[in-house]
Amino acid sequence: MSDAAALRDLEPAEAELVARHPLPEGVGDALVNKRELAHALNVSETTLDKWKATGLPVEEAGTNGRGYVFRLSVCFAWARARDAAQEAERASAMGAAHQLRMALVGGASA
Repeated sequence: MSDAAALRDLEPAEAELVARHPLPEGVGDALVNKRELAHALNVSETTLDKWKATGLPVEEAGTNGRGYVFRLSVCFAWARARDAAQEAERASAMGAAHQLRMALVGGASA
């Protein structure tokens, strides 16, 4: 959709997020539309709509006749951070469940 020359400087929070979850080697940053972002992240456009409601960064909001514009690096990093947070929540829940099970059956917990 757009070349890297037209990209704005990242805000400090965005730069930190992108530094923690950079694009894969050889993948350049770009401005993309919803269809392109869905394809890049291997999710549906409906999933992107749900993610927008929960904080997916938008470069330019869409209006009547104009689609949304997304920054590939920022959205990729946001999705990876979201995945990592969900995995940490699952691991914490499994740990608590394991400790409860061990307590109920008389075992030791770590």
